[in-house]
Amino acid sequence: GGKFDPEEFDLDGINEALRSHTRRDAGTGRAKIGRNDPCPCGSGKKYKNCCGRVTQPPVLPDRRLMERDLRAIQKLIEGQHFESVEEMNAFLRETTAKGRIPEWKPETPLEQAQQLVYQALEAGDKKEQIRLAMDALKISQDCTEAYVLLAEKVAEVPEQARDWYRRGVEAGERVLGRELFAREAGYFWGIVETRPYMRAREGLAECLFLLGEHDAAIEHFRDML
Repeated sequence: GGKFDPEEFDLDGINEALRSHTRRDAGTGRAKIGRNDPCPCGSGKKYKNCCGRVTQPPVLPDRRLMERDLRAIQKLIEGQHFESVEEMNAFLRETTAKGRIPEWKPETPLEQAQQLVYQALEAGDKKEQIRLAMDALKISQDCTEAYVLLAEKVAEVPEQARDWYRRGVEAGERVLGRELFAREAGYFWGIVETRPYMRAREGLAECLFLLGEHDAAIEHFRDML
């Protein structure tokens, strides 16, 4: 009965549970069905073309793409003057009715760079993703998300990933400014613009831990909390 939270949807865990269930069934002593045997469901089809058909789990879009829609909604709200929260929510319900989400239109160089990163996240080709991330940094070297993507796609060893993530953290600190860190303590993740920085810092901390720099990694994690 709880509210569904897409951030907590553990597809990997579900797939592993299904695999475990399959392994348990394999050991129950039931006769194994051949791929070309008639399907036991009675459909008349071969097992491989019916209940035994192998299907791949659906490929979910990168969660970061949802933030593009949040940015669009945020800009939409900023251009309005509401008398109450109820009025704002009613406006949003009407605007997003039937799944219609306003298109996010980047204005600043940083936003234009971020848009290229979103395009990279939608691209299926690794080389294209890297190219778009590099193009983003040509537009703005403060695009934290571009450094994060390069850490994920270019780095072959933890040292390389650490350096990309560190650049991302430095870019995020430049963009956000010290005042925001102090003012929004405790509400940081709720601000869409802070999330690339948090991902970069998490990646940096994980790399440091892998490289044996445990104290430095723990310090980053504590600051994030």
